[in-house]
Amino acid sequence: MEKFSMNNFGNVIEQKSKKNEKDIFERVSIHSQEFDKEILAKPDVSSEEVREAWQIREWKIGDTVIRAIGVAHVPETFLEFRQEIENVIKESDVVVNEFAPEALGFYDKESASKLQSIKSTFNENYNLEQLRQAYLKYERQYNLGLFHHEIELLAAKYGKDMALADLSLSMDVESFLKDDTLYARGAEQIERKKALYKKGGLEVGTFLLSVASFINFVEELKQPVAMMSRRKFIKNGLIVGASLALAGLPSKIVKIPQKTSANKETEIDDKKKYTQLVLLRDPKLADSLIKLAEMGYKKVAFIYGVGHLDGVEKYINNPELASMELNDNEDIINRNNPNAFRIYKLSPGNNTSGRFVASEKMIWKPIAK
Repeated sequence: MEKFSMNNFGNVIEQKSKKNEKDIFERVSIHSQEFDKEILAKPDVSSEEVREAWQIREWKIGDTVIRAIGVAHVPETFLEFRQEIENVIKESDVVVNEFAPEALGFYDKESASKLQSIKSTFNENYNLEQLRQAYLKYERQYNLGLFHHEIELLAAKYGKDMALADLSLSMDVESFLKDDTLYARGAEQIERKKALYKKGGLEVGTFLLSVASFINFVEELKQPVAMMSRRKFIKNGLIVGASLALAGLPSKIVKIPQKTSANKETEIDDKKKYTQLVLLRDPKLADSLIKLAEMGYKKVAFIYGVGHLDGVEKYINNPELASMELNDNEDIINRNNPNAFRIYKLSPGNNTSGRFVASEKMIWKPIAK
């Protein structure tokens, strides 16, 4: 009988690890094929719109190279550029994702009991689990999560770390759903404007509004719909944000309850607060990319809404400006989302997600840095 040795033990562990990596690679590959077929059968965004948004840039921070891909983060992007996206991820050390529903707990079945016990601050007649279910129901229609989950899966497929740093999107599901601004304001505005877009001949499927451009976009809504070009509409809609994901909520949830004067003042403060967070997204992203370089990542894949590329590039080239803006607004960030910068690694664990297809025995775990 062969004697036990640490070398034999190490070989067994290595073989199991390689088998697990192979299984994940194959399962994600099969999922990707099925995902693309499903989207191709009923696309909401044309290939021309996807290609118009597509950009690739390269930034350097010391000896760290950042491959920045600007996209319309809609599932249809994978029909046009899946191979290009996979190649950039495959060659990276870490993938910066705009939103990661899997890692942040949006698909976790075991979160239901906890969320049911938390009332919505927007409408006390509803709990957070009801809102999570509404989010899942309208995820495809309002384009929040499906594209980003595919990026999560591709990071898992190639065994890459994943980083988040978005002040408005990088937060746990509980915090995301509790914040009035994330869905109430968007739902209120969009439900009232949807009919105008239909009259203007714009497809509801292209109704992809963003938090990042929400304030400017509301100003544009003051114009008659016919005056807004389809090109400009698409451009504004490419950076899809969180607050409008729930714009398709049933009217009984969307309807704003009567508020006291004090509550109205709080609502105004919440809107101002969220507006400030949105405006700080790009300096926070640039600052986080600099941190990744300082942590030793040499090849970074940055996959984000195309509307962010110019801003992030500006702050990377002027890191002192990014630091100044973040420092000047430190109190706002600390009150609302002090933990936006997160790094995850795919690690052994009991996966209780309703969506993760790579492995039931692997989960995204935050890396303590």
